[in-house]
Amino acid sequence: MLRLAVPAKREKRAIRNFLRTLKSQPKSSAQMDTTEYLMSDPRNRELLLKAIEDVENGKFIFRDLIEP
Repeated sequence: MLRLAVPAKREKRAIRNFLRTLKSQPKSSAQMDTTEYLMSDPRNRELLLKAIEDVENGKFIFRDLIEP
């Protein structure tokens, strides 16, 4: 939660400026989904693409989950 403390006389202007600042911040990191994030690292991208290729070619193993 964000809090904003401002003097009473300047409250409206301060809130407006605060909201403008929030609105103008870049959204790239907030809007990046999980796949984009994981694929952004070259090594991780290589491993993920290899794993996808293995699944598409039937190279995978089923394992039972271990319950604690």
